[in-house]
Amino acid sequence: MSIVKNNVVGAPAIHQSERARLGRGDDLAIVAHEVRGALLAARTVVERLQIGGTIIDLRDSLERARIDLEDITLAADRMLEWAAGSPPRFAAVDLEQLAGEVAHRCMLAADDHRVRVSSPGGVTSIVDTRSFEVALGNLIRNALAYSDPGTWIDVSVARWRHEVVVNVVNAGPGVPPELRDAIFRPLVRRPGGRGRGLGLFIAAKVAELHGGSIVLDDELGRTSFRITMPLARRRGTPSAS
Repeated sequence: MSIVKNNVVGAPAIHQSERARLGRGDDLAIVAHEVRGALLAARTVVERLQIGGTIIDLRDSLERARIDLEDITLAADRMLEWAAGSPPRFAAVDLEQLAGEVAHRCMLAADDHRVRVSSPGGVTSIVDTRSFEVALGNLIRNALAYSDPGTWIDVSVARWRHEVVVNVVNAGPGVPPELRDAIFRPLVRRPGGRGRGLGLFIAAKVAELHGGSIVLDDELGRTSFRITMPLARRRGTPSAS
């Protein structure tokens, strides 16, 4: 078993010299990553519409296009907020419901319905909804992309003492050993990966925003990305005021 933690709580995944360079430029990269992903998904839907199909197929494609365009709009709004220096917007959120909605959107966009969400219920935490949606969506899309065909992606939300644990688990080849210590750095991606190497970096930044951490737990045939964060914001995390 290999366990890798991001730099949130002092692990050396990102050196201090690199941390000094992380700032608003990374925020711009995050927004660009969101916009690009939504645009690619929307283009895929348009291509499907060009091919044609049954009325049900067309309705499904239009619904996916609506979701993709909504994501683009939200990303543009976030870019405007970034330019204005607006703070995060923290609020009490039902994380089981949020995880279910994010999973649904990811499955629609990928036309892949292998994600299942579990929770004991009643797990509420103080989060910046939009950024947390982005982080969780990145983890789910990552799991869909690198899992074995026909296997489930399991998303669990649980409360442990004064913390919330959100876990995304998939069966597959896992993260190559040579990348495990750097997987949360920007522009690091697995061989043959189609992304830009920003998805996991963004997830780590969002965990940090919430005073938490993200951990890679990679065993033979099983990969888990686990976000742990406080139920309430810790002192020192940004506020909306």
